[in-house]
Amino acid sequence: MSDDFITYLQDLFAPLGELSARRMFGGYGLYLDAVMIGVVMDDGLYLKVDAATRAQFQAAGSAPFV
Repeated sequence: MSDDFITYLQDLFAPLGELSARRMFGGYGLYLDAVMIGVVMDDGLYLKVDAATRAQFQAAGSAPFV
């Protein structure tokens, strides 16, 4: 897992707020303004989804973390 990828994500999410990353389970937990929004595993980004956003992620071609 590269620190450069975490830095890239911090830059990418900057317009939404402060993104921080904490090591966990061999990857990183991602927090946006202290709320966990996803994980990074093997340089892959997995965002949390709910009933309101699931269709948008599916329409964009995203797949669930398994």
